[in-house]
Amino acid sequence: MTTAEDANGFAAVVARFNATLAAVETAFGDGPFFNGADFSLVDAAYAPIFMRAHYIGRHASVLDAAALPKLAAWGARLLALDAVARSVVPDFAVLYDDLIRRRHGYLATLLPGRDALDPAGMSRY
Repeated sequence: MTTAEDANGFAAVVARFNATLAAVETAFGDGPFFNGADFSLVDAAYAPIFMRAHYIGRHASVLDAAALPKLAAWGARLLALDAVARSVVPDFAVLYDDLIRRRHGYLATLLPGRDALDPAGMSRY
């Protein structure tokens, strides 16, 4: 998502992301966590995915909550956990936006301050 070159490429990546998550939606039980009442390794593995989708979602729609209601609720529960919130540095949002800017893809054009982008400092990765 962070390196898609244009709006169509970004939309295609988002569509594949949601299509892949559709299988997880089907496998998700009654929750509140993936394996039921207890937080497990599956939850720990998916927390970073939901975190990044959340940060990208501040600028462009990523997770289709209408099509994936269980996952949307699961992601919100995971992000509300103190352990998940503390798993990244306090200025993670700023750093992640900086990473997106440096990748100089379509998503970078949606960030505030995009006029200040310095092409010389950009990298696709």
